[in-house]
Amino acid sequence: MPPSIRALPDDSPGHAPVGLLDGDGIGDASSADPGIAEAQPDPPSVLQGSAGMQPHEAGAGRSRQGSAGPDTLIGTAGPDHLSGLAGDDLIRGLQGHDSLSGGSGADRLEGGAGRDRLDGGKGADTLLGGAGADVLLGGAGQDTLWGGAGRDRLEGGRGNDRLSGGEGADTFVFAGRFGRDTIVDFGRGADVIDLSGRNIDLPNLSIERSGPDGADTLIRLGDDSILLRGVDPSELRADMFLF
Repeated sequence: MPPSIRALPDDSPGHAPVGLLDGDGIGDASSADPGIAEAQPDPPSVLQGSAGMQPHEAGAGRSRQGSAGPDTLIGTAGPDHLSGLAGDDLIRGLQGHDSLSGGSGADRLEGGAGRDRLDGGKGADTLLGGAGADVLLGGAGQDTLWGGAGRDRLEGGRGNDRLSGGEGADTFVFAGRFGRDTIVDFGRGADVIDLSGRNIDLPNLSIERSGPDGADTLIRLGDDSILLRGVDPSELRADMFLF
């Protein structure tokens, strides 16, 4: 049986502290087209983005990057390395184990099939992992991360982020100062919250009932917080956390 979790007292309005949990999870509560750069698997072609972008040869598994403007980068069936640089970019990895980087700007990154790594960088980014065990890094800004199918690893970074692991046993990572994040589907699989980068342990973890109907759970870590939508504190177990 995992160790128990104890909620710390909290007198703040709008949040009722609760007592947690035994190992069974039982507790009591108190159309303009921007530049387009598309990779053709065979034969090699030339990538041309928006103004200022340098041409690059494109082939399966090649690296390519955008420009200072809004670009669309599309990968191949192989493992691609796509970087949007500046601008509000659309980057699609398609198949293969891809590495996608948004850079600055409000970017949209779509991993597709394969074990992909998506890094939003600066700006309010949208990251969609797709199928496979993906790694999603929001970076700075108010990001939206959707893991999709597979055992995904999601880290919103700085800013108030919205996270969804999707299907599979996902890991939500909270390290350093991350803001006020929301997980919308925690517990759909064997999900865990990784707090190993925060130098905190169970006795110092504050868990409260939250939401207008008390149907959510709020986890406080100093000035940072994690809101679990649709999760009652009594549903949480110690083995759902990594320290």
